[in-house]
Amino acid sequence: MAGDGGAYAQPTPLHLYVHDDLSDEVAAAAGESSVAAGLARELLALLAADRDRVRVLTLADQVERVAAQGPHAPFELTLAVGRAGERVAQALHARTAWFPRVRRVGITREEDGAGGYRLVSTEGVSLAPAPARSACAGWPRPSRGSPRSARSRSGSPRPAGRSTR
Repeated sequence: MAGDGGAYAQPTPLHLYVHDDLSDEVAAAAGESSVAAGLARELLALLAADRDRVRVLTLADQVERVAAQGPHAPFELTLAVGRAGERVAQALHARTAWFPRVRRVGITREEDGAGGYRLVSTEGVSLAPAPARSACAGWPRPSRGSPRSARSRSGSPRPAGRSTR
């Protein structure tokens, strides 16, 4: 349902994007010249034949496109969504050295039936907000007016976006 009570009109997508992480995985598991690898290639070729509506993307192509955007300082910490995100971050790091520390988080999104999405854990842990006491584990909870309210335990400024409450 839409916010006004009417039916939600999901627009028809113009393109189907297929991320080909199947070819490399099947070839590694069953062998490059295996029947399984041949069938995976055949399936993706069938999808890619509809050039007007289907785009088959490979990790190598995507990594090259991102790397071509130019140099970037390494990120202190990279959050990767799921194993696929972790693989992408590792591939980008191998090519660019941008992601020296990667932490995988197990979340996915599900349609909520009202045109939006909700985040769902894939690791059997709740994504509900933590109690205020542990919301910022590892960060002190300064008292109001404390001169350290914008500082970490070491006295250095807090990273942008980190809440102290």
